[in-house]
Amino acid sequence: MIIGLGSDLIDIRRLERTLERFGQKALGTGLRHGVFWRDMGVVNLATGQPTMKLTGGALQRLAKITPKGTEAQIALTITDEYPMAQAVVIITAVAKPSQQDGNR
Repeated sequence: MIIGLGSDLIDIRRLERTLERFGQKALGTGLRHGVFWRDMGVVNLATGQPTMKLTGGALQRLAKITPKGTEAQIALTITDEYPMAQAVVIITAVAKPSQQDGNR
C-alpha cells in the first residue's frame, strides 16, 4: 500500500543559494513534523538505483506513518536539466516477512 507520495520540481540555482546561506542547518521550507533537510539523503543501491537514506526526524516520521506489521520501502527517481531538477518519491508499506519464512 502507498503511504507516501511526493513530487518536487526545483530551480537548482535557488537551492544552491539556500545551501550557501544555511549549509547543513534545517531549512524549514515546506518541511514539518521535525523533518529537516539534513535528515534526508540520496544514496545508490548496489544496482545503481537511487533511494533515500533517512536519519533523525525523517526516520522517526517514517516510522510513525508506517503501519504495524509492515516495513517501508522507498522508490525514488530523480532527473535534472540545469537549472531545473525533479524528484518523485513513492513510499510503500509491505508486509514484514514472518519469522517462519526466515526459518525455511
